[in-house]
Amino acid sequence: MNKWALITGASSGIGAALARVYAEERHNVILVARREQKLLALAEELRGIGAEVHVIPMDLSLKKSARQLFKAVQQLDVHVDVLVNNAGFTYLGRFVDMDLGSAEDMMQLNLGTLVALTHLFARPMIAAGEGHILNLSSTTAFQPFPGHALYAAGKALILSFSEALFEELKGTGVGVTVLCPGPTESEMIDAVQAESNLKAPSFMVADVMAVAKEGFDAANRGDALCVPGLSNKISTMMVQHPARWLVRSMYGVIGRKMIPKP
Repeated sequence: MNKWALITGASSGIGAALARVYAEERHNVILVARREQKLLALAEELRGIGAEVHVIPMDLSLKKSARQLFKAVQQLDVHVDVLVNNAGFTYLGRFVDMDLGSAEDMMQLNLGTLVALTHLFARPMIAAGEGHILNLSSTTAFQPFPGHALYAAGKALILSFSEALFEELKGTGVGVTVLCPGPTESEMIDAVQAESNLKAPSFMVADVMAVAKEGFDAANRGDALCVPGLSNKISTMMVQHPARWLVRSMYGVIGRKMIPKP
C-alpha cells in the first residue's frame, strides 16, 4: 500500500464507502470530514485491513478550508495519488425559503471547496506525471430539479467542470472521473426521505458499496463519466433528448410534490 487517496466527506455514506473500497484496493487513505469520532471509528476499521490512515477533522464549508487542508496534508509528508471530492449537502424545499447563510455554505462546500482542492492537488499530480481526481456529482446534474434547485445546479457545474478537466489534462498522466449516482443509501437520502412528501421506492435506492465500487472501477479504467445503475443510466439518457421545457415541467411536478408543506 504505497498510494494515498484523500477522501472528503468520509464520515458516512458514499464517502465512507469509497474509503473502504480504496483501502480494500490497497490504498492508504486520508479521511476528512467534520465529525471526528466517526472518522476515528472508520480509521480503526480500515487499519484492520492493512491500510495506513490519517484523520483530518475539518469543516470544508469555510472559505479557506481547502488551503488549510492542503497545508495539513503537506505536513503529513505524503503525496496524494487520488483526490476524492465527495463532501456536500442538500436542502429540500423552495430556494426562497432557504436560509441565505445555508445557501452560501452549500455553494462553498459543494462547489468552492471542490474547485479549490482540485486546483491545489492537481498541480503536484501533474508534476509527478500520474494521479486521479474523482468528483461526486449526481443524476440531478442532468436536469433542473425544483425542490433541490441550488443543489442540482451545483451538481451540473461539477459535471461540466469535471468533463472539461478530463479533456484539459489528457497527456499529463492525471485522470478525472465524475461519479453521478442517483438515490443511494446514506444519511442524506434518509434526511430527504424523512422530510419529503414523495418517497422513493426502495428498489430505486442503490446500495452504497455498489455505487462506491462502480465509481472506483470507472476511475481505475480512466472513464470520464460514471452513472451507476441501469435505471439511472436510462433516466439520464431520457432527459437529455426531450425539449427542455418538457423535462423542466416533468421535474417541476415531481419536485413540488417532494417539498415539505409549511
